[in-house]
Amino acid sequence: MCATHRKHLILVIAMFLVLLASLSTPAYAEENVIKIGVLAYRGEEEALTMWTPTADYLSEQVPGYTFVIVPLDNDNIAPAVERAEVDFVTTNPGSYVGLEYKYGVSRIATLKNLRQGNDYEVFGAVIFTRADRGDINDLKDLKGKSFMAVHEDAFGGWWMAWKEFKDNGIDPHREFSTLKFSGFPHDLIVYAVKNSEVDAGTVRTDTLERMAEDGLIEIDEFKILNQQHVEGFPFTLSTRLYPEWTFAKLRHAPDELSEKVAVALLTMPADSRAAKAAKCAGWTIPLDYNPVHECLKELRVEPYEGYGEVTLGEVLRQYWYDAVLIIAALLLMIFTTRHVMRINKRLQYEIAERKRTERKLKKSWDFVQTIMDNMADPMLVINVSDYKVQMANGAARKHLKGNDPVAMSLTCYEAIHNRVTPCGDRDEPCPLRQVIDTKKPARVMHVHHDEADNELFVDIVVTPIFDENGEVIQIIESSRDITEIKKTEKALRETSDYLEKLIDYTNAPFIVWNPESRITRVNHAFEHLTGYTSDELLYKNMQMLFPDSSLHETLSEINRTLSGEYWELLEIPILHKDGTIRLTLWNSANLYGEDGKTVLAIIAQGIDITERKQAEEALRLERDNLINILDTMADGAYIVDQQYNIQYVNPVLKKDFGPLNGRKCYEYFYDREDVCPWCKNPDVLAGKTVRWESYSSKTNKTYDLVDTPLKNPDGSISKFELFHDITDRKRAEEALKKYADELKSSNELKDLFTDILRHDLLNPAGIVKGFTEVLLNMEDDEKKLHLLEKIEKSNEKLINMIQSAAKFAKLQSVDEIDFEEKYLDSIFNDVVNNFRPMLDEKRMTFDFVAEGTYPANVNPMIEEVFANMLSNAIKYSPQESRIIVDILDSDEKWKVTVTDFGNGISDEDKPKIFTRFKRVDKSGVKGTGLGLAIVKRIIELHGGEVGVEDNPAGQGSVFWVTVGKA
Repeated sequence: MCATHRKHLILVIAMFLVLLASLSTPAYAEENVIKIGVLAYRGEEEALTMWTPTADYLSEQVPGYTFVIVPLDNDNIAPAVERAEVDFVTTNPGSYVGLEYKYGVSRIATLKNLRQGNDYEVFGAVIFTRADRGDINDLKDLKGKSFMAVHEDAFGGWWMAWKEFKDNGIDPHREFSTLKFSGFPHDLIVYAVKNSEVDAGTVRTDTLERMAEDGLIEIDEFKILNQQHVEGFPFTLSTRLYPEWTFAKLRHAPDELSEKVAVALLTMPADSRAAKAAKCAGWTIPLDYNPVHECLKELRVEPYEGYGEVTLGEVLRQYWYDAVLIIAALLLMIFTTRHVMRINKRLQYEIAERKRTERKLKKSWDFVQTIMDNMADPMLVINVSDYKVQMANGAARKHLKGNDPVAMSLTCYEAIHNRVTPCGDRDEPCPLRQVIDTKKPARVMHVHHDEADNELFVDIVVTPIFDENGEVIQIIESSRDITEIKKTEKALRETSDYLEKLIDYTNAPFIVWNPESRITRVNHAFEHLTGYTSDELLYKNMQMLFPDSSLHETLSEINRTLSGEYWELLEIPILHKDGTIRLTLWNSANLYGEDGKTVLAIIAQGIDITERKQAEEALRLERDNLINILDTMADGAYIVDQQYNIQYVNPVLKKDFGPLNGRKCYEYFYDREDVCPWCKNPDVLAGKTVRWESYSSKTNKTYDLVDTPLKNPDGSISKFELFHDITDRKRAEEALKKYADELKSSNELKDLFTDILRHDLLNPAGIVKGFTEVLLNMEDDEKKLHLLEKIEKSNEKLINMIQSAAKFAKLQSVDEIDFEEKYLDSIFNDVVNNFRPMLDEKRMTFDFVAEGTYPANVNPMIEEVFANMLSNAIKYSPQESRIIVDILDSDEKWKVTVTDFGNGISDEDKPKIFTRFKRVDKSGVKGTGLGLAIVKRIIELHGGEVGVEDNPAGQGSVFWVTVGKA
């Protein structure tokens, strides 16, 4: 065969290989994906939940590789290893030794199982029955009873217990009434024994403790058979202990990679996410699994089914070398004889065969060319020496807008990248270079450029073509434009990141759980709702979140979601970490598998309605209390809604208006057929309180009505109306009006009487005053002079009292006075000038600290107010004291203050001093007891106020009045 034909033959074979690769390889397949097979003893979903974080951990610790989890059950783990569908495997000891024996897998680490805060590298099995089974107390009592294990090939779930039965002379396959296998998970066996579906069962150690910790069972419900006690091992145990699960490599897994994986596992932190998810404390150096081999040999289970028996296979294995020598000698003799006979015939045949091969090669080449031209993906054949394109299929030419790079003698970087130099920089490494250096096919994601220099992301498969010396001479490049896919992936990542942030930082609590009720995702709002962190919640049973009082009902609702239903505003009480209960409202949705039926996870979003519920309950209690009060009150009351339906009417109104009989308010109170024109409902429902009077012809009574809004527990507004019977008051008002008219006439008579009294009393008092002054001028006797002075002072007091009483009586009979604009500062200065002699006599200091002018609407009698205030301050202050007058701005009024530094007024006497004839002074200063009463009356007529306070300086008082500004 000539070199050209050989070259074409190699090219044809390579083309077919590339074609098969492009048709069979997924578009997103990545190089260096390492698969870890895991025995899914509790189901595929639980296996992914437990072990995916370990795969992520290894991907981080071993650069250049992506690790993924492949869940496997007891039936398909061995075929997967045999077909090398996985690179590593983690499984129980029984499964491992079988794989080691048959397929040469080798352990690189042993699991440190984490239970009750401690790690354990060994485990066993527990054989148990119900605690109330008095007829079953040891293993021999199980003869004739029903028994359940997890799987006939399960090491911890059956073989360990079987070994104990065999050691105790029991053949479970013949002596048990029934032997059932439940399948994973182990929990099914516990429930079966608990519910008396079988008499006894076996599970791996720590299963009972884990289920009790999750609140699914009570350990006291069960009796442990053949119980063993091993120091340092706290779990219930019925068998001897064996090494824990192992992490093993398959034969084809590179040793260098296996060493990196082993180092990563042995250094895995106990508090890492991977360890927590796997419920372990990490991994340790591989233990001795010979006890497991011995157990399987004794049971004669796979791979030791025929252990101890002599078979033809064993004979051949023992004497194979001798047999091979004999057979080889015989075959050599036969072959030598036949070879001589055939050699001549073969020489003749080779010439004819070469011609037929050349014809087939041309036909094959045309066939390949046709296939290549009809392929959807561009394909090029490129020379290694100069990067010139030697062949381009139809898709490649179409991609290059009809240009034929072969005819144009273009290089690959000119045709595809619009470059003048080969690819080779750090950002765009040449995929051809990788194939040339390694002499192996490769698959890479490369960046091409179009004429506008836009980046195009391309998935490239490059395959080498070798010459007779094994050197790469050409490269086949098959490419697929994945630019849109990359854009979509980026958009999906951004959307996913956005959604993750949206979920994490939304105010609504968010939770995801799997079909086994294990929590797999919560957000910050859910952490705040429950008081737990996400680490405390992840992979825990949801039962921990529900109070005992509602546990059964809530679990029923969770099971309902697993059957495909969903929650819609479902109210669920949540148990906070601190023991309090939060009331919540939830909506849920299901995530389904590819079949559209299998529920993979449940998503729920809720709101905390605790405060709202408390407010509703408080509102209901308040409303109930209101009804109770209304039932016992003397006034009538009723509540009506926005449609004029009477919601409540108290006994008082029923007595006045009769039975309600379902009537509207306008029918019940007014015998109307439509809404009353004077109805206050619109104002009340708008939030206003309305007070009005109404006469009822039905009862011949007048009512004072107060209408106010009333909030209902559901948030709606009703009108609450209070009926107060004022019929008697109305009658009294009419009588009072009549009396007022009569009183007005009486006041006129009283004024006349006051004038007569004042005149008749002042005349003799004046005569006494005159005679006393005469006698004082005539008398020299000191004793008599002293008596005359007392008479003079007493007479002056009498005159002042008569004048003050007359003045007060006049003021009492006045209801209105006239006002004019005057300046308070000017009035006070005039008053002060009148009191200068008194101030000088006591050597007192007067300070008028107000500055400016203070216009006010006052009556001239205001001067009487200031005179009384200043007079009192002088009289009740000590010698050489100080008086301060100030005028302050008090909104629409002026506040005039007089501050003295006398003895002050006690708090109990302050309310009395503005009452007529009430004097609280104990110092001996004389007065009528009417001065401050007159001040108060005058100020009341001005619409102002009076008051007294303690001097903030520590001694004395501050008297003040207010008058309106001009």
